[in-house]
Amino acid sequence: MDRPGDRQDDLRELLDRLRQETLTEIAELLRSHRPESVSFDDTRPTDWGDEVSRHIDDEMDAAQLERKGERVRRIEHALDLLDRGAYGHCEKCREAIPIARLRALPFATQCVGCRESNELF
Repeated sequence: MDRPGDRQDDLRELLDRLRQETLTEIAELLRSHRPESVSFDDTRPTDWGDEVSRHIDDEMDAAQLERKGERVRRIEHALDLLDRGAYGHCEKCREAIPIARLRALPFATQCVGCRESNELF
């Protein structure tokens, strides 16, 4: 039989692992990003397609970094809630969030019902 703290320990391990994986992904994105100066030298032909592709790639990298940064922020918020003993309870209705939801989305702060009602408005 599981001890009451086992659930919290398992969830902390899951959050810690997810946080580390996301930070590693951020580091890899930053390492792979090659900041290149775009120079428009009139003495050489410019391949505008390459310049546009590089710009689009930069924007995609920036969007990925932003999403991953937000994910880390949400994970750290969940870890803070865990430290305060409030993790796993809906921030809106205070009911327990089902363990299946927490395993699927470890940084969830609302139960499905409250989350869905927020999305309606």
